[in-house]
Amino acid sequence: MQLEERIEGLNKLGEVLRSYFEFKKSGIGTVSFWTSILDQTIKNECNYNPFFTEQNVLFALKYWANELTIDKLNNWLEPYKKDLSSINSKKIAIISAGNIPLVSFHDIVSVFLSGHYALVKLSSKDARLPVVLWNIVCSFLPAAKSRVEFIKEKPIHGFDAVIATGNNLSQQYFGYYFGKYPHVFRHHRNAVAVLTGDETQEELELLANDIFTYFGLGCRSVSKLYLPKEFDFSNLMNALKKWDHLFYNHHYLNNYEYQKSLFLINKEPFIDGGFVMLKESNQISSPLGVIFYEYYSDICILAPKFETMAQQIQCIVSKNNKYLKSIELGKAQRPELWEYADNIDIVKFLIQI
Repeated sequence: MQLEERIEGLNKLGEVLRSYFEFKKSGIGTVSFWTSILDQTIKNECNYNPFFTEQNVLFALKYWANELTIDKLNNWLEPYKKDLSSINSKKIAIISAGNIPLVSFHDIVSVFLSGHYALVKLSSKDARLPVVLWNIVCSFLPAAKSRVEFIKEKPIHGFDAVIATGNNLSQQYFGYYFGKYPHVFRHHRNAVAVLTGDETQEELELLANDIFTYFGLGCRSVSKLYLPKEFDFSNLMNALKKWDHLFYNHHYLNNYEYQKSLFLINKEPFIDGGFVMLKESNQISSPLGVIFYEYYSDICILAPKFETMAQQIQCIVSKNNKYLKSIELGKAQRPELWEYADNIDIVKFLIQI
């Protein structure tokens, strides 16, 4: 199977997803087989994972609908095409996380496009969506079926290299079981935001999206704000209210109330937004229902500070990228295909093994 065929197979998946969203928007036409399957899958996901709400699953699917086009896939792979033409196919174990919908799909796509075979061990929290999407690919490109195998039994075996993603506690497990193989091990990270105080209300609402999409459970979710001294919280709090519907998800609410109780018992100061709390802290990763913040005196000193915390930070969002290697507000959950998790070029890894 040539690279062009693999790209076309993924483009067909993109077309199905784009058609799905167009149909849902217009309501014009007949309900296709895949539209029916996607509808049922989306509705059922929250029964398996209460954080996989319809809104969150649709957000993840729309991301892939936008990314899986011939042009975007070619632009992504252009720097690697010479090396990809001479790949010696191997079996790559993918140990998936399950914190957000389709969190493993970029790895699956990367292994497939590189010409290797993927042995995928999905998290029980996200064990259905990747399978449905791959079934769509296989309906247009039957040869893709033998290239990606979803493994249910434990332990996974018969692989040549490993891509494993998990929390910080998983790293010791990964090292013990997979350390002797060529590997990429990813651990927990978060995004941070640097505000200047002159953001517009629209920009603050984009920041709110970066914070609350996927309930803040993604590795690219903003969990920490860096604020200038004398920062006025009023506009920010108004922008965050756009997401106050999270209060009605009882799993999120339980976390919010638990953290609030801890702060009250320990007499720790915080700002209560009614569904989220802001708390001053020098930590990066905040609990669900909490956003940490820290003041800075000079934005110029943040870049070297972030360098020392590189293993904790997935990305930086800010309207001021003069001094920071940042992305725009509102873009944290919409990475380009070549913006790799943990800044590890996974295609390059797959070429070099």
